Amino acid sequence: MSMIPIDYRTRHPLEDRREQLAGQVEQYLAGGGHITELPGFIERIPFPSRKVVTATPKPPRRREAPKKHRITIEEEARLIQLIQIAAEAGQSRTQARETAGIGKMLFMALCFENNIVFPDVAELARSKSDKMAEARRALVPKIEAYAHLGVATCAIRCGVSETTVRKIAREFGITLGVSQ
Repeated sequence: MSMIPIDYRTRHPLEDRREQLAGQVEQYLAGGGHITELPGFIERIPFPSRKVVTATPKPPRRREAPKKHRITIEEEARLIQLIQIAAEAGQSRTQARETAGIGKMLFMALCFENNIVFPDVAELARSKSDKMAEARRALVPKIEAYAHLGVATCAIRCGVSETTVRKIAREFGITLGVSQ
């Protein structure tokens, strides 16, 4: 393994070089040398080292108004009330969160802190399928009345698709006539 030399100097190498060059210029002039400046030469001031330049102070931070992501107590109370109403109405979590207009993390935190419980997804699916079964049972008398007209005419008269008419007829044992 090779060793990497580490330079422990506290001064910048250019500062050493500038001092060395200044000393050489003095020796040249003391020995009778003469410096000739070329036309168009402009003497420039060298850039100061980083240690010389002071950093500009940062303005003080002011916290007068709360940050946008923080909510006030009144706003939190309003959101809790909205979420509770949605839970009592049987809405899903996603519907309630979108109604409140908040993110998932805040929504879950408010539900957890305030013991707000939403109906289970499986329970919602069962209730939806129960509603669909009720709607199909309500269509049975109409489909029986129009069954002799054929599938297409029966579907038009009942206001549903032909596939729905076929499914209900198969489920309840209704014989469909052939449309002419």
